[in-house]
Amino acid sequence: LVLIVCNVGFAATLISLNDLKLDENINNYFFNQEISEFSYEGDGYGIGSNYSVLFIPPNKLKDKKYDSLTIAFSNNSKKISYYAGFVEGFKNLNECLNFRDKQVSKSKKEFLIHERENQTNKHSDGLIQQTVRFISIKSSAAFSCDYFEEEKNSRVDFRFDVLTNKFNDWVVNLNDTKTTN
Repeated sequence: LVLIVCNVGFAATLISLNDLKLDENINNYFFNQEISEFSYEGDGYGIGSNYSVLFIPPNKLKDKKYDSLTIAFSNNSKKISYYAGFVEGFKNLNECLNFRDKQVSKSKKEFLIHERENQTNKHSDGLIQQTVRFISIKSSAAFSCDYFEEEKNSRVDFRFDVLTNKFNDWVVNLNDTKTTN
């Protein structure tokens, strides 16, 4: 009986993007061992930074709506500040934009009271995002097609993300992101 309880206690968590909530403690979703396993150290993230980031692989997802998930949380409070789902490998930007616009249309009721902005975001590493962002007082949600200029006709990824405004300000500064509407 003890072995069964121990095995259940360390069973791998399966998660869906719909399970996640901003400002919830990361330990409500993952054991410390899983946090260590999924953590990424680098590019401004990690234990010595303001935020840690987890990359959740496909085999840990409850459903197959997304190819992978990413979650960032504050190292001080352990509260989730960002989460995103990715659909990878569209053949070109137009294919991704069509998919993105369908996702926005399906979700429009959820964002009726939010301000809507269409944006183009350019990061210092060359990543470009064509984004529809819904903004509230403390957070935002975005539907984006992510690509590098030389790959816009061969590989584009879709991203749906939800983030606190505080995290957004931090990551914009970290990545030297420029936004145009």
